[in-house]
Amino acid sequence: MKVTRIAYSKKLNQGKFEHLEEIANRLGDLRTELWDRYGSVAGVTIDPTELRNQWVKERRTFNVPARLWKETLRDTMDDIALYREAAKVKVRKAIRCHTKDKAEQKRLFALLKADHWLEDSFLRRMMRKYFKHGHTSVDNQIMLDSGCYTAFEFGGQAWIDVMSLERRQRIAIPLNTTFQPDSTLRLILRNGRVEVHHTIDAELGDPCGEAIIGIDKGYTEVFTDSDGEKHGKGLGKRLSKESDALKKNTRIATSSRRLLIRSRMFFQAILGARSSTHVKPSTVVMCETSAIKRRTR
Repeated sequence: MKVTRIAYSKKLNQGKFEHLEEIANRLGDLRTELWDRYGSVAGVTIDPTELRNQWVKERRTFNVPARLWKETLRDTMDDIALYREAAKVKVRKAIRCHTKDKAEQKRLFALLKADHWLEDSFLRRMMRKYFKHGHTSVDNQIMLDSGCYTAFEFGGQAWIDVMSLERRQRIAIPLNTTFQPDSTLRLILRNGRVEVHHTIDAELGDPCGEAIIGIDKGYTEVFTDSDGEKHGKGLGKRLSKESDALKKNTRIATSSRRLLIRSRMFFQAILGARSSTHVKPSTVVMCETSAIKRRTR
């Protein structure tokens, strides 16, 4: 299973950080162009590989090394595809509300999945409703494949040598870890330091054999397995004790509130009577308090 880990630069000097910022800004212009041109219906039929090959033939450079802009193009087009898939979730719900015919639903689902929804007027209308033209202003990220950097250890910590704007020169970035990444990296420049996002293969847990058992959740204990062994004994007694305590406290609180309401109504009636206009509010409060105390003893 793949999981993402984040390492941080350690004591990176300002000159290196500014150089990385310049690279990120130039790649940010590429991200903006891709979203503006293909972040809507116009990008449905675009194949990222064919687009990359076309730009290579046109000798587009974007003022950065070719490996950097190619990896940014791939990452941005993947983001656009995810954005489009998120819109399809809402369209699937709209299909279920639009028709109850199973055959028609299956046809619409198939067109939607294959990105042929432009062929159907209903799907086209729904996708235009939920798949709005996206834009981006991200200009602080750099995507690096395994050929754009080299990882090594020096001074008891991990370093990465990142491709720079100058030919045959790289930027050495010290990290706050001893682990040397070897997958595609995402550098995020934030608050004067570099975040290095990378993936690793995470272990699923300690091996525990190949046997299969069943478990049943209970009340007197937490679980009972298919071998008859009980786990978490005493749960029922503890739950019953807590339940009884809550029930008792609730009963007392409810009784106290009822008594308080009744006493307030009684003394308000007294205060409202003309013959009792000399009763002081302090006397009413004292009477209410004493009545509640007697009730809760």
